[in-house]
Amino acid sequence: MDEYIPIARQVLRAGAWPEDKMAGTVRLDYQGRQRRRRRLVTEDGRAFVLDLAEPMQLADGDALVLEHGALIRVAAERESLLHIHTHDQMTLMRIIWHLGNRHLPVEIVGGGLRTPADHVIARMVEKLGAHVEVIQAVFTPEAGAYALEGAAQNHAAHTHHEEGHQQELHRHD
Repeated sequence: MDEYIPIARQVLRAGAWPEDKMAGTVRLDYQGRQRRRRRLVTEDGRAFVLDLAEPMQLADGDALVLEHGALIRVAAERESLLHIHTHDQMTLMRIIWHLGNRHLPVEIVGGGLRTPADHVIARMVEKLGAHVEVIQAVFTPEAGAYALEGAAQNHAAHTHHEEGHQQELHRHD
C-alpha cells in the first residue's frame, strides 16, 4: 500500500494565519521558495507535495495549506551570500548594471547589495571597486518589474500588441 502524502495547493501570507494551526515547518532557501511544484519534507520528517496553480515567491512566515487544513510554516533558510558595498554611488551603479547584465538576483540592503556567493562574481565586483564580504543570511532579492501585480498581464498584452504591429508592417513589405 502506498503512503499517503498530503498536497499543499494554497499559500497564506505571513501574518494572515493562526499560529495554533501550524503542523510543521519547512526550511527553504531562495531557490526553494520560488518553486511551484515539488516534494518537500518538514523539519520533523513529514513529507508533502507543494502543487501551486501559479509560480509565486514564498516569504519567510508564509503558510502552506495542506488539503486537510493543517498549515506548514515556511522558514527562510540562511545561505551563503556576497554582501557588496562601495564608497560612491557611481561604482555601485556600475556594479548593479554588471549584475543585472548577468541576470543575477540581487537584494538591495542599506547602502549595498547581496547576491548568491560566487567567487567569479566576487572578483569581478572587487575589480570594479567594491568591497565584498561573504555572509550567511536569508536572501530575499528584488522580485523584478514583471513580478509586480498585474505586470505579467500588461507585458503579455503589450507583447501581443507589438506582434500585431510587426505583422501589419510585414504585410506592407
